[in-house]
Amino acid sequence: MEHVVQEVDENSIAAALGIEKGDVLVSINGHEIRDALDYKTFLAGENICLLMKKKTGNFYEYDIEKEAGEDLGLEFNNPIMDRLHVCCNKCIFCFIDQLPRGMRKKLYFKDDDYRMSLLFGSYITLTNLSQQELKRITTEKISPLYISVHTTDPALRVKMLGNPRGGELMTLLKELKAGGIYFHSQIVLCPKINDGRELDKTVGDLSSLLPNLLSIAAVPVGITTHREGLYPLKGYTAAASKEVIEQCHYWQKEFRKKTGKNIVYLADEFYLAAGWKIPARREYDDFPQLENGVGLVRLLLDDFAKQKKRLPGQAFKPGLKSIACGVSMAKVLARITEAVNQTKDLTVNLYPVVNS
Repeated sequence: MEHVVQEVDENSIAAALGIEKGDVLVSINGHEIRDALDYKTFLAGENICLLMKKKTGNFYEYDIEKEAGEDLGLEFNNPIMDRLHVCCNKCIFCFIDQLPRGMRKKLYFKDDDYRMSLLFGSYITLTNLSQQELKRITTEKISPLYISVHTTDPALRVKMLGNPRGGELMTLLKELKAGGIYFHSQIVLCPKINDGRELDKTVGDLSSLLPNLLSIAAVPVGITTHREGLYPLKGYTAAASKEVIEQCHYWQKEFRKKTGKNIVYLADEFYLAAGWKIPARREYDDFPQLENGVGLVRLLLDDFAKQKKRLPGQAFKPGLKSIACGVSMAKVLARITEAVNQTKDLTVNLYPVVNS
């Protein structure tokens, strides 16, 4: 695959060298570039030799002295600089399978690529990982990764992922640990399938992988009305959410004794569904699962508490504002809009929208 330059940052090394949009990266220090990981690795040094193919078809070689880790300011037509590895699972809870028809094609694409996991925090299942790729991960220390666990029971994971390789999880995780790879994990909880005793087994098994296990996010299955022909699933009730919270609180206490951190972090949806108070900031440690939506409500509440003190008694300009949000989040935003509406000549209306 050709690595075609899409953009050149202003005032960058590449711009100073005259590299332009449409030029093609051929090699760095004589190494062909397989993907974005190779690019970042070979670019890390202070002295590099860059071979480029210009739009004219001529080849140019650039000897560059720079700071270690300094970027050249190039963006390519493909951020991964290779074909993405496609998901080969048929998960019973897959959210993409629940999307309505007729939307943008990109929304239906399912990636399962360890390079995306490292670079962008995408979760991977390891079911399409070859031995060659596993060796590359451990040799090049491609870490940390973000791994979708869901359950450590082999038969149940095969069922949940719809893939016979799903049962290889613990073997692969142990190999990653032996290779010095650290990882975050997530468990998409489905009522009566992988919660309860199964959740205890999963968390217990994962605990054996400390300290390489960095965190566990427990998130509830997302359900839409577009589930024709899919596995019958239900969402979490208030009562069931309370059970998950209490169960995970036990594990948080155990992990904190061992590591000084909770390790297990619950999605905000569980607390909102249960009518449970959002945990204090310290309970999220360094917010390792923030990109997974875990702890966002706590940050919002804390940020607003700081800004609330700065609210004026009267609006500088009279106004009417509207906020649309999901039903669950409306419980949080209602408290905020109520406080904002104490400002004279300012009205903020909140409109909860039922998602389908």
